[in-house]
Amino acid sequence: MNALLSNPALPYWSRLLGLSLAVGAVSYFAGWLASTALAPFAIQRALRHQTQAPAQAARWLLKLRLLPLVSAAALVAGLCWPSYLWLEPLADGESWSLGFRLVALAGALLLLASLFRLARAYWSHRPLVRQARRLGRVLVVPGPQPIMALFGILRPRLLISRNLLQLLSPAQLDAGVRHERAHLRARDNFKRLLILASPAPGPRLRQLERAWARATEWAADDRAVAGDAHRSLTLASTLVAVARLSPSAPAFAPFALHSSLSAPPASFLSGALTADSADLAERVRRLLAPAAPAIHLRRAWPAWLAAALLLSFMLQPATLLAAHRILEHLVR
Repeated sequence: MNALLSNPALPYWSRLLGLSLAVGAVSYFAGWLASTALAPFAIQRALRHQTQAPAQAARWLLKLRLLPLVSAAALVAGLCWPSYLWLEPLADGESWSLGFRLVALAGALLLLASLFRLARAYWSHRPLVRQARRLGRVLVVPGPQPIMALFGILRPRLLISRNLLQLLSPAQLDAGVRHERAHLRARDNFKRLLILASPAPGPRLRQLERAWARATEWAADDRAVAGDAHRSLTLASTLVAVARLSPSAPAFAPFALHSSLSAPPASFLSGALTADSADLAERVRRLLAPAAPAIHLRRAWPAWLAAALLLSFMLQPATLLAAHRILEHLVR
């Protein structure tokens, strides 16, 4: 407490670290407020488009969920660091106000919370990763739980239970593997990693996470069947077969960074996995009577152009000078 209340002059790199934490905390909080306010509208919009364009709905929801993390990273890396390194003298600078140090402390706590969530996800996967390194990319596990899931980020592995290998037909196994490969191509586990790195409490953002997870499952279904009616029927029968086996088996202890065939993670904070019968019935009904998919040409160049223009504006000398003056005013 005495160290917090004291007001010494700070070295150059310590000031940069404190400024980064404070700016990150403020911008993260602003992004969290915006995501919380817009979440109901985004979920409603996604529901209107999810049947025919689930991949597009998932992209909308993910962008809004990651808004706190992206806004904090953009302001720290795009304004705070360049303005500080360009304009701040190398000598020890002025001391900071107590309020500004408290904001920097909040940023440090936020960073620690993010690192804790990532470390917990890593340790939850560690036993499986060790087995997969010895056995290859497909890991067959014993036990009564019906499991087919893709886990891992850099070297994803397919996790499948022995009872599913015995229960499902070759066509059904192929349908399930196609579904998991669709998650792999979409990098859904990496997106879950970004969500884990972005702690955001509140029921609205948990609903946003669940809506995104549901949309990713529908999008993976679409990529797996690729418009083929026979594949669609086979995948529907696979989901029903797994669901029938689930009630008689103990609950599967899930992992934070995995994509499962039968149900999406309900909460990234707890890592809990719940098989929602209503969601499953809707997925099966959709596979049995697929609607004509909407045609959406995904054009990445407008987003890249907007990002380049924003970066160019942020790196203008006048912008950096104004940002440095604002930071100098706030620390006092």
